[in-house]
Amino acid sequence: MPHLPKKKKIKWVAQTNKANNNHTRSRDHFDAFYSSSAWRRLRKIIIQLEPLCRWCNEEGKVVPAQMVDHIIPIKQGGEKLDRANLQPLCNRCHAQKSAWDKRKTKR
Repeated sequence: MPHLPKKKKIKWVAQTNKANNNHTRSRDHFDAFYSSSAWRRLRKIIIQLEPLCRWCNEEGKVVPAQMVDHIIPIKQGGEKLDRANLQPLCNRCHAQKSAWDKRKTKR
């Protein structure tokens, strides 16, 4: 059976980027929250109560919600599990809102 020499690197294996470690560490905190059972339960409840994208629905469009968004982002002090701070959105509207939030925080 053929094999690679011991010191030969495999090209298709991603190499870790040491300069990107800070981004990875800060992302781990959010990944842990969004993987929690409390978040998954609450997200399911929100989607069941309001299955359509809130923004599209306000425009008279019928588009299914694909995710639950924090109205006030967690990074800006929004409550993680407060139903009043959550809204169901489609991917398109969520991308627009995220871009808007990002521009707003840069100012």
